[in-house]
Amino acid sequence: MDDTLMQRPQRPAMLAALERLVTTESPSSDKARCDACADEVAKLFQQRLGLAAIRHRRDEAGDHLEIRVGEGTEPIVLLCHHDTVWPHGTLRRLPFRESRHRGGRLRPRARAAPSPCRGPVDLR
Repeated sequence: MDDTLMQRPQRPAMLAALERLVTTESPSSDKARCDACADEVAKLFQQRLGLAAIRHRRDEAGDHLEIRVGEGTEPIVLLCHHDTVWPHGTLRRLPFRESRHRGGRLRPRARAAPSPCRGPVDLR
């Protein structure tokens, strides 16, 4: 396999990146924590893909990041939110973990608080 951006990422690297983002708690209403999460997103893209993020600063809410893949007249622009929504401290109740007995899916602990995102993240 060559060293292009389109390589299939290795599972351990994906899990490490996901854990890094999930454990950077960033409630939507907490600008400082959302900005810290934006820092982590920018670092990951720089470290893993060599892509620099352009930061769009906001006064009252978390900053936006612009990340472009490719050059020329038709680059790909990545757009997503990176706040974790949950209140700060939720990770004490719902820690990041991989459920090895269910095919490597990531889930919160059983019978934890109700979640708007009920499905597991499947990295297969």
